[in-house]
Amino acid sequence: MPRRCWYFPPVRRWLPRSLKINHLLRANQLTRSLKLGPDDAILCCSHAEEPVIAAALARRSGASLHLLVHDLWSEERAAVFADAFGAAASVNVVTEELSAAVAARFGVVANVFLPIGEDPIPPPLVLPGQLPFSDRLGIAGSLPDSYIREALALGPAVFALGGSPEIASARLQCAPRLPDNREALLLLQNKCRALLVFQPDNDGSYSRFSFPSKFIDFAQTGLPIILKAPPHSPLGRWALSRQWATYISGDDDIDGLTRARKLFTDSAAWHAAADATRSLASEEFSANRIQMMLEKSLGLESAPSP
Repeated sequence: MPRRCWYFPPVRRWLPRSLKINHLLRANQLTRSLKLGPDDAILCCSHAEEPVIAAALARRSGASLHLLVHDLWSEERAAVFADAFGAAASVNVVTEELSAAVAARFGVVANVFLPIGEDPIPPPLVLPGQLPFSDRLGIAGSLPDSYIREALALGPAVFALGGSPEIASARLQCAPRLPDNREALLLLQNKCRALLVFQPDNDGSYSRFSFPSKFIDFAQTGLPIILKAPPHSPLGRWALSRQWATYISGDDDIDGLTRARKLFTDSAAWHAAADATRSLASEEFSANRIQMMLEKSLGLESAPSP
């Protein structure tokens, strides 16, 4: 994205057409600097106002526009995005729910494939028949208060079925912000026995239409992953369709909580869950596989894997 020049009008809600003029000036600046043509492709994520600028750049250059959509948009933003969605050569989303929302709101058919995660890291050093030294449950990322409460509530529920006292204490230990995802995954792998990914039923944000990127990244650690989500959510439907062993559908899912407890008491259950995670990372969540799907949607030929 180009930096704002001194002569760009600031975007103000009370300043008529300031947003549109700002977008056009940025698109003109990009057109001059990038010198794109009809054989080029513009790949754009649907955050903020980037799709509007990308659509203007595509019109000026003749390049094809391809949109990536990870979360549902607000109704206010949808009005801004309409032109970009209509001009896009392809729209790529992360869930069937989001594809249906794109079709209903913009009349566009969207491709469905997962976001690309980190490359695999070396598996945890745990001998067969043994459990990791740690008995912590880990989660990473920026968490709103409702997400933190959801995560902490899982500890007592597991302990009530005979789980680990460390989990039951429901204490939250925070690590400093790390420079990149890979460092965070290595920290979690060294500190935790299992990882938690969830989609709260009362999630009021637009991310309830997304497939959790944390799940794809966490899979690269090779640790068992506990999924907690309502059956009707994208994550819950995924877990049910794959018969994910450590899936918890809700606070009253005794069977799911019992299976999660075994990760802290049963070495065979832990190793089976870790093997399932590693298989997922090397197959469905493989960064190379998802990259090839993306290139295919752009009409590009994949380079041979090294």
